[in-house]
Amino acid sequence: MKRVVLFFVIFFVGVMLFGNLREDYLKLIVMETMEKQPKFATDSINVRGVGRFPAFGYAYDVFVVDTLAYVCMGNNLVILNISNKAAPKLLGYIDLPDYAEGVYVSGSYAYVADGYSGLRIINISNPSNPYEVSHYNTPEEIQDIYVSGSYAYVACRYFFYSSSLRIINISNPKNPYQVGYYDTPGEAEGVYVSGSYIYLVYGSDGFYVLQQ
Repeated sequence: MKRVVLFFVIFFVGVMLFGNLREDYLKLIVMETMEKQPKFATDSINVRGVGRFPAFGYAYDVFVVDTLAYVCMGNNLVILNISNKAAPKLLGYIDLPDYAEGVYVSGSYAYVADGYSGLRIINISNPSNPYEVSHYNTPEEIQDIYVSGSYAYVACRYFFYSSSLRIINISNPKNPYQVGYYDTPGEAEGVYVSGSYIYLVYGSDGFYVLQQ
């Protein structure tokens, strides 16, 4: 019994130490990157730099809700407090299996297009501690996402020669499932939904209008 108790004590202490080290490491990366990256553009017309936050991974997309910015950076979804536009502040982040390429926020959830790791659904009710509640795997790489009502529309591509639109029911974020599909040649890069119409950009194949 004592061994069991000792094991759990060591385990929880290790978890706490790892969490603190991870947080300190991230802060160090942010500070070092801020010093290396250029501050603002040297050439502009009627636009000026106000604030910035360094990229600690390739930054693909952003979605803003009130004073929070949800940013795809490398294999992370990063949540920033932007109430002070001159000094965005890191609130929280979550590691993802693949490169986060697109994000859409609706209610208490962030829906992330995570490359070849599919759709990741993240609970963001506590921005300081986001966590994944479920995911939906697609056979292709997800490039972009748009959420409307109870559905997530994802633009997918597979090795530059095939692509598709997949419609995923997210009425229960813990149990997403596919309800629609449209396949075309080309590379699906972006998606937008308005009413019953779906607008897709397909790389070299141009612009598509679909109806559901």
